Amino acid sequence: MKSQNTSLVEPMKTNSEMSHADAVIIRAVGYANAGQFEQAIRHLTASHLNNDSIRNARGVCLMRMGKSDDAVRLFRSLVLMPGCTWMMPDTPVIYRTNFATSLLITGRRAGCLSCLLEMAERDHPSVVRLRTAISEWEHRLTWWQWLSWKLGLEPKLPVSMSFPPGDFFEPASPPRRVVNNGTTTHPHLAA
Repeated sequence: MKSQNTSLVEPMKTNSEMSHADAVIIRAVGYANAGQFEQAIRHLTASHLNNDSIRNARGVCLMRMGKSDDAVRLFRSLVLMPGCTWMMPDTPVIYRTNFATSLLITGRRAGCLSCLLEMAERDHPSVVRLRTAISEWEHRLTWWQWLSWKLGLEPKLPVSMSFPPGDFFEPASPPRRVVNNGTTTHPHLAA
């Protein structure tokens, strides 16, 4: 499956500030954009780096190539407290939303929602995007499916996403406009 949008925002660093891991990930994203997920994973593996950002990139590639159960295992080890079922709150938001996304695409919608409820960053673009996908899915459910869902049964109707699963880097935030008094606001809210 070839991804059309990577939700990629490259780190804002000069070439001298860019870490080796960032360079490896950017090259892997290039392979992923071309639908060459196996090559992206080979490139990440060949780097001999195993930091969290490399593991996150590997998990995104796994999701996009359809190996979502492997992605769940990888993200679980990246974001959950050892021996616990809650996420480490100091873990980057995209790692936690990537975990939630991997749960969603493996049919664990309740697990995805539980992750989203646990996150304090409600306005983060990745959180909003997942919440929107689930909301749209709920609106497509029949009355009986919706009732089953609310009673704790997982309907068979898959959640469709209008975006490729996972984020390699932080997604772009909506632009903000500085108002005369120095405060910021979203452009559509400014007078």
